[in-house]
Amino acid sequence: MLLSMERRREFRFDTNQETTVQLLTGTKETFRATLLNLSGKGLRLHADRPLASGTLLKITGHDALLLGEVAYSIADQHGFAIGIHLEQALYHVEELSRLSERLMGRQPDLRQPQASDTTVHRQYQHQ
Repeated sequence: MLLSMERRREFRFDTNQETTVQLLTGTKETFRATLLNLSGKGLRLHADRPLASGTLLKITGHDALLLGEVAYSIADQHGFAIGIHLEQALYHVEELSRLSERLMGRQPDLRQPQASDTTVHRQYQHQ
């Protein structure tokens, strides 16, 4: 039956990543939630509390910064499934931060090499 088919036009990537959620209205409260899936236009979180439709959020985690608006919040067996309409997404924020610091003439980042840095370094060693 056509009515029971999924209405989404974009593929959703399933994930199970811990995130930090900050309310952008009112108290600016911060709490932890799990990112369950993500597409180009939306995402679904799981949290231990409901959020009102229309609430604006900043979601950070796994080298990304996402801005969105709550579309729905539905109680389930373990808390609340929260649908978010994605307004803006910025990925690779750590890399952008390092680049910004270098461009502004600040001290280079003396952090430990990341796995991706090591992989690139090893690729050049073997050529």
